Amino acid sequence: MKPTFFPTMESSSTTRSKPSILKASAKCPEGTVPIRRTQKDDLTNAKPPKANFGGNDSSNSVGQYIAGYLYQAIGEAYYGVSASINVFNPDMVASDQFSAAEIMVAAGPFTEMNAIYAGWMVQPNLYGNNDTRLFAFTTIDGGKTGCYNTLCPGFVQVDPSFTPSTPLLDKYSTFGGTQHTIDVNIYQDPATKNWWLMYEKNISIGYWPNSLFPLFTAGGSFLYWGGNVMNAGEKPAPRMGSGRFPDGDYQHACYFEHIQYIDASYKPVDPQADNMKEMSHQCGDWYRVRYFGLSKEGRGHTFQFGGPGGICY
Repeated sequence: MKPTFFPTMESSSTTRSKPSILKASAKCPEGTVPIRRTQKDDLTNAKPPKANFGGNDSSNSVGQYIAGYLYQAIGEAYYGVSASINVFNPDMVASDQFSAAEIMVAAGPFTEMNAIYAGWMVQPNLYGNNDTRLFAFTTIDGGKTGCYNTLCPGFVQVDPSFTPSTPLLDKYSTFGGTQHTIDVNIYQDPATKNWWLMYEKNISIGYWPNSLFPLFTAGGSFLYWGGNVMNAGEKPAPRMGSGRFPDGDYQHACYFEHIQYIDASYKPVDPQADNMKEMSHQCGDWYRVRYFGLSKEGRGHTFQFGGPGGICY
């Protein structure tokens, strides 16, 4: 099965030439797809990327923090969200922590929201190492429960080589050096109403049936672009993004570029600055975010986020 609709979203792939940093598995024979064997530990150890968007700060529970932008306009419905995300490999992420950069489309009350997340993540408990990998996560109860990648029923894998948890080719961005990005797109097919996950310009990984999301009957009601970290216990919270604060230099702090969404007419739309709500929990001032609006350098709408982590209080 293939999507009947491909959104013409902006991306770093369309504005400048870049090699793919996705690491394909061995291509499966025609008519078959890669399936990862699910272990018991996969289901018990993984930490969900939920966040309390409705609170006075951006912490969800003890030790979970975000730094990014919530997007919501009264009366608007959202049928997709996308961005080109700068890829780093945050170091010193402990086994009971994660550090991620993500996009999200969601609907409903914050405590009961239906949501689809996608982006990149370092989570040793989920992947068995500290490599940066892509991820997808869904929830229908505000993150109380949920599912990563293909670890439980729901996601329909379509691509014969790439999965929602595809590893990268060890081509991480470096401070002051070469920068790498990955294009991530979540969108609804207007014909089938299924929600598709697409990487780069044309890699349709698979889809979630719309029936999985009872609150998506009229699309999503809010979006998120940004960073997300999880910490447990008394240890310092992990680095987010490049581990540097936003400073306007695209070779320093981690960034999102070409942030867009799909409106009710299924057309890509640039965000309006008035609807961009900064979400940055002051974990000892260890994480920050800075919006630059429409870039003059062909990056579309862009922002930087991140920080070194540390003891949160």
